[in-house]
Amino acid sequence: MSTTAWQWRVMINERRQHEDLLRSDDQARAEALDPEKSFIVRAPAGSGKTELLTQRVLALLATADAPEEIVAVTFTRKAAAEMKDRLLKALNQPADVPTEKSHHVLTAQLARRVMARDRELGWQLAANPARLRVQTIDALAQWLAHQLPVTMQLGGATAVTEHAEPLYDAAARATLALIDSSEQLDREPAQHVTRLLTHLDNDGARLHRLLSDMLAKRDHWLRRIKPLDRATLEAPLQQACSEQIARICRWLPPMYIDEMLSLASYAAGNVTIESRLSPCANLDGLPEVSHRRLDVWLGVAAMLLTNEGDWRTKFNKNDGFPPTLSARPYKRRITALTAAFRTNDELRDALHGLRELPAPHFTDAQWQVLESIVALLPRAAAELMLAFGDAGETDFVQVTRAAVNALADEDAASDLAHALDARIKHLLIDEFQDTSISQFELVQRLIADWRTGDGRTVFVVGDPMQSIYGFREAEVGLFLRAWNDGIANVSLRPLMLTRNFRSMQPLVSWVNDAFARVLPTGNDIAAGAVAFEPSIAADRSDVHASGSAAVLVHALLDQSLDAEAAQVVAIVSSIYATEPKASIALLVRQRAHFAHIAPALRAANLAFTAVELDALLARPLVNDLLALTRALEHLADRVAWLSVLRAPWCGLTLADLAALAEGEADATIWQLACDPIRRLRLSADGQLRLARCITVLTRALELRGRGPIAERVRDTWWLLGGPACIATVADHADASAFFSHLARSEDESRGAFDMDSFQTSLARLYAATDAGPNVLLQVMTIHKAKGLEFDHVIVPGLDRIPPPKQAQLMLWLDRPTEAGGEELLLSPIYAAEIARSDDSIYCWIARRQEERIAHEDERLLYVAATRARRQLHWLACVPTKNGELCPARKHSLLARLWPAVEPAFMRALNERLLLPAPISVNQQTFATATYDQSLRRLPSDWVAPLAPQSVAWNEIEPAPVHDVAIEFSWAGEGARRVGIVVHRWLQRIADDRLQNWDAVRVRAIAPHIERQLAGIGITGNDLKVAIGRVQQALISALGDAHARWLLGSHDEASNELRLSVATGVGIKHIAIDRTFVDAGGTRWIIDYKTGTHEGADAETFLDREQQRYKEQLDNYAAAFGGKVRLGLYFPLLPGWREWAREDES
Repeated sequence: MSTTAWQWRVMINERRQHEDLLRSDDQARAEALDPEKSFIVRAPAGSGKTELLTQRVLALLATADAPEEIVAVTFTRKAAAEMKDRLLKALNQPADVPTEKSHHVLTAQLARRVMARDRELGWQLAANPARLRVQTIDALAQWLAHQLPVTMQLGGATAVTEHAEPLYDAAARATLALIDSSEQLDREPAQHVTRLLTHLDNDGARLHRLLSDMLAKRDHWLRRIKPLDRATLEAPLQQACSEQIARICRWLPPMYIDEMLSLASYAAGNVTIESRLSPCANLDGLPEVSHRRLDVWLGVAAMLLTNEGDWRTKFNKNDGFPPTLSARPYKRRITALTAAFRTNDELRDALHGLRELPAPHFTDAQWQVLESIVALLPRAAAELMLAFGDAGETDFVQVTRAAVNALADEDAASDLAHALDARIKHLLIDEFQDTSISQFELVQRLIADWRTGDGRTVFVVGDPMQSIYGFREAEVGLFLRAWNDGIANVSLRPLMLTRNFRSMQPLVSWVNDAFARVLPTGNDIAAGAVAFEPSIAADRSDVHASGSAAVLVHALLDQSLDAEAAQVVAIVSSIYATEPKASIALLVRQRAHFAHIAPALRAANLAFTAVELDALLARPLVNDLLALTRALEHLADRVAWLSVLRAPWCGLTLADLAALAEGEADATIWQLACDPIRRLRLSADGQLRLARCITVLTRALELRGRGPIAERVRDTWWLLGGPACIATVADHADASAFFSHLARSEDESRGAFDMDSFQTSLARLYAATDAGPNVLLQVMTIHKAKGLEFDHVIVPGLDRIPPPKQAQLMLWLDRPTEAGGEELLLSPIYAAEIARSDDSIYCWIARRQEERIAHEDERLLYVAATRARRQLHWLACVPTKNGELCPARKHSLLARLWPAVEPAFMRALNERLLLPAPISVNQQTFATATYDQSLRRLPSDWVAPLAPQSVAWNEIEPAPVHDVAIEFSWAGEGARRVGIVVHRWLQRIADDRLQNWDAVRVRAIAPHIERQLAGIGITGNDLKVAIGRVQQALISALGDAHARWLLGSHDEASNELRLSVATGVGIKHIAIDRTFVDAGGTRWIIDYKTGTHEGADAETFLDREQQRYKEQLDNYAAAFGGKVRLGLYFPLLPGWREWAREDES
């Protein structure tokens, strides 16, 4: 057959395979809409998973008796909001709106059927979108738990926190405090604490941290904690040894066995008793395949292999072959034997694997420590329940456990079923590969009495190749198990999607080829390994806009991080040169891996949006605000007071600060600053600056204990000139975020505000970006990018490695058995006086966990690669030695990707060797960041701008005073004060993105509302009326679709944003109730109005209010560029008016 004919046949076969895959994909999508059957769908990246899920919900709604029968669950609030938004858009889409894409046509058809069902049964979904039950799995668990408060086991907590670390710490402290308890019941736990402290060299701080970390993961170990049986726990250790020995026997050629045993026996006779070879003495047959003969097999491995695991080529007296004439024949024989084994890699690996095996038995010391850990952990969990009760908060782990426990009780489960508004008949779960063990158990309990074919269905969809949340306890093996066995008593029909709607053909082809080598060839639940499944491109176009390859590997040999940053700048600049409207994502494994790139992008004037990369506390402005807060609350905090006087609003030089503070360690900085004699030590400029600030700070300190802390700090900052020290919108947003968080922390503290807790929670927040809404370059971690897509994706830092993992108090591993079950392996933490490597059991389990992490790293690379629509760039810095590439560092992403990118690095190496001189990256494209060391501060003669002139007024005759008490006026001063409190709570609800807010919670916060209203002067009967008004406004807003959209999650969202705007007549200060950028890139500016209207013509009232406030909001819009829309929201009506700003309308 000619070459041309052969190529033609190959091309025909490939086309047929492509058409077969397309038909299979179409069939799977059509079958997935059958409302009578249950399915599990594997949907690779870009396969239109969310659209399919939307269609499935619509297909079920079209046959349902009530919308509440269908519950769709996902794992993030953002994903739940997106799914609900898609459903509502489909249902609200006019029938005559054309659509080109076939899957959108199908969605529109299904939506029309649903609307017909809506009209038939009177659902009124347009007016009641809340009837569509789309929620996170945590919200579902919380709802289930709260249906049965007696059994929910939430420790008396009423709220759920995402940041329970302080509660874990409190429980760990209480557990360690048992050592000092005199209670009889605490005697045994105290002994366990003592034993663990002894094991850890009396390092109480370390034991506290280890216990706290274990409490965060308790859903994994609580179900494993039961009375220990030493023989049972040692059995899997012994089995692992026996299996490894059996593997050696499987690869050991029978013809060489006698020779190997003869040489091992000889060598053992020539070494000391301490040698690893000594157990091989007098071998007369192949050792038993058992852990009991592990020492003999280790001796054989020592004879044949080097310490590094290679076949030996030289032998000496230490190996049992002395330099004597009589030993020469034996040396020739052993050399011949290892030469015969040279190509037997399987035997070599099996022998070397012996050295990584766990000891087949625990030492007595290990066993005692393990007993103490297992006995103490349940007590720590009990202390955590008490901490939950004291704080009135719980975590999502406990909520899920409570829901599982409620459903586990048959009587409780029956009560729960009757408590439902409508029985759940169809359960849909998105991103099922991210399910944790406790969440999977919740699903099992929820559908425990469901049966295949009973009219109730389960539909789960996900992609195990994108399971990257092991650090959040996601267990990819649960997807694989459900694929094979279903869930509970419900069989799931597996469906595989193959079409990729996102990426172009060349990119899909590269991913198929590369990840077939990177990801495993088969699934392994125990190891967390997921086999690769290829996709086919829906877009068969082969042409890239720039004419360059779809995937580029930038091999930076012997280059620095600065060179990598320069390369990133060059790539971004090149893309913008040919595709100025292209979206670009810069994806990093960890936030720290972007630190060297940010200055390079800024130096090249390449604006970018950083998504949760810069910690809020890393911003100087926020540090100054924190120092001001600490100083006003703690006069003796010298560091805070010195920071306040150094901040830009005061700006004392270091010399002036030293002159003020030195020699007076016992006095507070405030005392020294108020001392007129002491102030004379300062420079004239310093005296002037300090005098101005002392006036403001004196007033602030006089108000201590009166009113909210957040308001006092904010007012002080304004009076000091803080807003005049900043210029960017991002800085204003950071200040707004700080004050919002301070106010929220104060409210949650219930009158016991704790500065350290506030600072800890502040450290979890991220700073706003400097970029505007039209910036196309986004920077984020790969984890954050999951679910997103971009025209171009750049992944630098492949050679970087994460920080080492900290040791755990106890390691555990479920090991599959040949019978299909599982064996539990446990190991206590190694003793403080030994190295980790000396504890073989701990190390062996840790290596199994590292294997799981390595497989997750492979999937992380797959997620990064599949974000790209058009082009993908990989970057790594690799050193060379003696003209050869150094191996990729273990635990780096490059080590996992190496099978796919090694050829590119080899080409780069060969090209460099052929050139007369080494190539260096053009550093002129990169300007190393330099930092202005000059002191940024206000001028010493700065004064606050004057307030606008008051409106002219004429004195009128006072109204007659009647003896009857004046009724509370909603249109007077009382209304203004009520409006202040409503604004505060709407800000809080928006900060929380509506999470956990409903009418029940609004009623529960009545004491907080009362305290706030009383604090601003409302008393007596007026106070009761005002509380009702505030609650009415909040409940009305929470039930209004417009308000929920306004208060929900949006990009660049800020609440109570205070800005200083330059106008023709000076600086104007404004405060915006809420602003954000919607999905279409439009900036919204919202003003809340707590006015009301008594009467029928509410629309006329709203029109009049719009005209009244239009000029004010148009002035607000002047602070922003781009497309802007403005809106007034009236929570008490509820009412809404919106318009484009004047120059856009």
